[in-house]
Amino acid sequence: MGNNGAPNIAGSSLYLSGRHTLRKWNFGLDLGVLSFMKELTGFTFATPQHILTGGQFDLQNPNHTNPFGFGSYVLRSINKQTQLRTYIQYQFAKRFSVIYNWNFRRIVEVKSFPLTYGIHRFVIRYNFLRRVRDTK
Repeated sequence: MGNNGAPNIAGSSLYLSGRHTLRKWNFGLDLGVLSFMKELTGFTFATPQHILTGGQFDLQNPNHTNPFGFGSYVLRSINKQTQLRTYIQYQFAKRFSVIYNWNFRRIVEVKSFPLTYGIHRFVIRYNFLRRVRDTK
């Protein structure tokens, strides 16, 4: 990958979400529809890889060197990205639940290779302040 090859992605996404509750189970699925992202693939500059490898980099341009500038952000629709999030929760008691999340994202390409990652998360939750209402 060059330039250290350590990817960092910053931005926001708009999701189409669906939720369903069935007794003590809660299910959710989110599909990324639109994203406003900036991908950084190195530790030296806050510059996207396509600018570095395309020969467009300029130290005098604040859009290339400012990690908080919006000049290098890219707007991507659903046909140029893949973003999925799942949510499964089981409510054992009024205060105790178990949650599983899975996030999948394929949003940027570095040297024509897609950067894809998935994150699995398992959570055991205990509500200290409020109990969950009965859904009968």
